[in-house]
Order: sequence, then C-alpha cells, then structure tokens
Amino acid sequence: HRGALVGTAVEGINSLAAIRKVVFDDKRCTLEEVVQACREDYRGEGQEVLRSLLRNAPKWGNDDPYVDAIAKDIVEYCLRDFRTYTSCTGGPLLSGVHQPHPVSTGWGLMATPDGRHKGTPVAVTMTPASGTMKQGATAALKSASVFDPMLLQWNYCVMVNYYASIFAGEKGRDLFKNLLRSYFRRGGVQHQPNVLDA
Repeated sequence: HRGALVGTAVEGINSLAAIRKVVFDDKRCTLEEVVQACREDYRGEGQEVLRSLLRNAPKWGNDDPYVDAIAKDIVEYCLRDFRTYTSCTGGPLLSGVHQPHPVSTGWGLMATPDGRHKGTPVAVTMTPASGTMKQGATAALKSASVFDPMLLQWNYCVMVNYYASIFAGEKGRDLFKNLLRSYFRRGGVQHQPNVLDA
C-alpha cells in the first residue's frame, strides 16, 4: 500500500517537504542520515539536532506553496491512481482521504522524516499535524482547498479548533461564516470545526 511507507497523508507530505528542505535545498544532512535517525527514533548522537531541523521545516496547513505543491502532487496522484481500480464486483471505487485514528495509527508507526517520534499520534485525515499550524485557520483552509474537488469523492476531513470567543457577537458569526464560504468557494469539500470553551 503506497501510503504505508510514510504512515498517513499529512505525515507523508510533511516528511517529503522536510527532506526536500533539509537534505536537498539546505544540504544540512544526507538522506541516509535521515533514514538512520528515523530507525533510531532520533535517539542517536546528534540526531536531536537533526530532528529539530526536520521539525522546523515547512509544514502542511500554513498556506505555503512550497508544501502545498508537494501535497497536491502526491495526493492527487494517489486519488487518480485509486480510481483506476474496481471493486470485487467490477464497480468503480471512490477516491478520498481517510485517517480517523490518530493515536492507534501513530502507535504502530515508526519515527517519520518530519521529526515525529515513534509511536506518537498522527494527524486526522488532512488536518495539520499537532503543533504545526502556525498561520491560523484561514491558512489551514487555504492549504486544504488546493486539491481538485472532483477527485475527492468521499471522506476528506480537515479539523480546526476554534476558541468560542470568535463567535461572540454578530461580527464573530459573520467572520466565521465568511471563512467557511471562502473555503468552499475555493473548492474545499469538508471541514470539521471544533469549538472550544474553557
């Protein structure tokens, strides 16, 4: 299974972006050193520095063309490829992205080249990985809308947590309504907002 090589779509995208930046663009290490660090869960000598470089490389969900182009290439390739297969009865298969189990999936996954430690949770479907969404909800939804929506025929969840205070008053509701409308106008297909209030 193609996705099993890096775990999930978001970890795959973040890993490819980190490798491109740290190994090929900045030439801070070799690909072999990244592979070895993943095998050793970043516990070997000097690997914590390497992990920091990889963790600080550009990440998915920040409206960054550097990462979004990688995401579009790999995800759309997989979605198109999936549509070439048929079910056991000969019917077409629907293409989509689905990863609803961040803890159990992460538990069984080795360390990844995006700087993620072995056994730690992964992202839910196309939600930015924990701690990597640096530019806010608007940027996350802009990244999430880079794909051809006609290729996303079923699940494609993008979860974003919002503080309840943004909904305060008429202005807050209008702001959120405009954010959602903009996302769907850009081709976004699914969004799960979680509203948090202490």
